[in-house]
Amino acid sequence: MTEEPDQANQPSDQSEGEATAAPRDQEMLSDELVISTLPDTLAAITEEPEQANLPSDTLEVEAADAPRYREITPDELAVTLEQHRNWVESNGKDGNRANLKWAQLEKADLTGVNLQKAQLEGASLRQAQLQGATLLEGQLQGADLREAQLQEASLPQAQLLGADLRGAKLQGAD
Repeated sequence: MTEEPDQANQPSDQSEGEATAAPRDQEMLSDELVISTLPDTLAAITEEPEQANLPSDTLEVEAADAPRYREITPDELAVTLEQHRNWVESNGKDGNRANLKWAQLEKADLTGVNLQKAQLEGASLRQAQLQGATLLEGQLQGADLREAQLQEASLPQAQLLGADLRGAKLQGAD
């Protein structure tokens, strides 16, 4: 059995009244630092970018990485949906399959619309009204469906990989 040296009798390089943290204390201080900065970090993440206390170069990177949605007028949307309806009803013989990839459809009223097999990859459908819509085999990979109203929507075999459904209402959807 080896004796551990008595630390109280060991010479010290520090002057009287000066404190240094032991390794375990340094770990605790490090953890405390992380914990104390966590609320500020979380606040910065959840605030609007212009209100967040983040370096300006960070905001520029976020803006550069933000999706660029394709603007679509109400008339263009109506024509696209009519063509798609014809395409679905004719089993692809007439009309055209809806190509709404990366379309800006935020708050769009698509209640009861048949979007079967529609191409909606990356589309912004945030807060869209999709109650009772048919999205059977719909291509919704990476779509923004935050706070979308999808009650009673038909979603069998819809491709939702990477879609953001935070806050979406899905009661009665299948």
